[in-house]
Amino acid sequence: MKRIAVAATLVLWLAPSGSAAQIAAVSACAPETLSAVANLHGTSWMLVGSITVRNEGAAPCSLPARPAVGVEWRGKRLGLRRVAFPSGLALTTWRPVRTLLPNSTAVVFVAWTSWCGPHRWPSPFRPTLTVASGAGDVAVEVSAPVLTPRCNVAGGPGSLGSTGFLAP
Repeated sequence: MKRIAVAATLVLWLAPSGSAAQIAAVSACAPETLSAVANLHGTSWMLVGSITVRNEGAAPCSLPARPAVGVEWRGKRLGLRRVAFPSGLALTTWRPVRTLLPNSTAVVFVAWTSWCGPHRWPSPFRPTLTVASGAGDVAVEVSAPVLTPRCNVAGGPGSLGSTGFLAP
């Protein structure tokens, strides 16, 4: 797993997505050819953010339609239940991206709701977000400290919703 420490805000610019035939002819994006930036912002009940990946390689690569996204703290993945990205946060002007051209970026939006896990962090912390690139995971620490979302259902798992890779 490639780990990248980042302390910056992101700028979103994406290349056009490829056709199914183009995607089949392009190798999966390898973590070592990608750079990443992640952020989370929130209220007392939800954290919303994004993971932006950039193809630093010389050739186009393909991204999965539904990447697996996770949250880690100190190298351990938190037990979050996967749910649909909240419909109230619909990104109607964004389109799916499957082929990532060199020097182009794609964005996965995430929404973390409820955290009732074994750890409650009283002060801000900087978790790591992970996203499957197609040939492995890319892990990136969020750009600024956050508080965990509130516990909505005692004893229940937290929830993490995500989109696929998108372009504006």
